[in-house]
Amino acid sequence: MVSDIFEALIKGMDARVKVERLRKITKNGPIKIGPMLKCRLEAFEKESIPIRNKIAHNSVIKHPTGDIFYFTDIVRMPFSALGFPGFVGPQADHVSGLRLYEHGLWLNLFSHDIIGALERGTHDGMLEIVRPRSSERTAFPVDPSG
Repeated sequence: MVSDIFEALIKGMDARVKVERLRKITKNGPIKIGPMLKCRLEAFEKESIPIRNKIAHNSVIKHPTGDIFYFTDIVRMPFSALGFPGFVGPQADHVSGLRLYEHGLWLNLFSHDIIGALERGTHDGMLEIVRPRSSERTAFPVDPSG
């Protein structure tokens, strides 16, 4: 019973679902997605949603001396990286602090772009970014730490 209520409350809250719904609404409707917004939505789906999910669904541990953050759970721990080589198991995913900062900065700038596109879209039928703050890259730079 409680799980049914909880599922009803959170249904559709995933960012990927929201992007899919936006695309579905604009596919045959009176409002269209412009090319600048489209490439940023693709970058959001490809890079930002996965890292958001790692942060939301794992414990995040910073390396005590390095600029690396680990996404851990009960099974995946960075034992060897933290100086416990005797423990075995799947390694925790990780990201550098710089890359994590870049994602956060890009998301902040992209949120301003989305607000502008939504405000403009109600006037001319096009969801588009006119003066972008976020970059149009569809792939983030390679992170040397993995």
